[in-house]
Amino acid sequence: MVVNNISQRLETRVCRDYPSQIAEEVVAFLLTVSKDHAASRQDAERLQTAAFILLEGDASRIPYVKNLMRDWRDGLVWSGLGQADWRDRLDKMLGVIR
Repeated sequence: MVVNNISQRLETRVCRDYPSQIAEEVVAFLLTVSKDHAASRQDAERLQTAAFILLEGDASRIPYVKNLMRDWRDGLVWSGLGQADWRDRLDKMLGVIR
């Protein structure tokens, strides 16, 4: 399963946290995260949000985070999305889907 998009709520958060040109770069990076780990069968938004969290508001960290996310399991744990309550954490961070 290859995901070619990003959720509206995550994109909204990226656009809120980064200037527009940098937001485009961050969104492009987040799309690569879900594509790179499509075989994991993990929720794409979960993987993308993990990478977003690991950026810590700094797009210059993209190469570092890309390296961290080589093993998606580590990325989920380091971002705080590795537990069973990950959906609640996404809702808290990104807003509830209505």
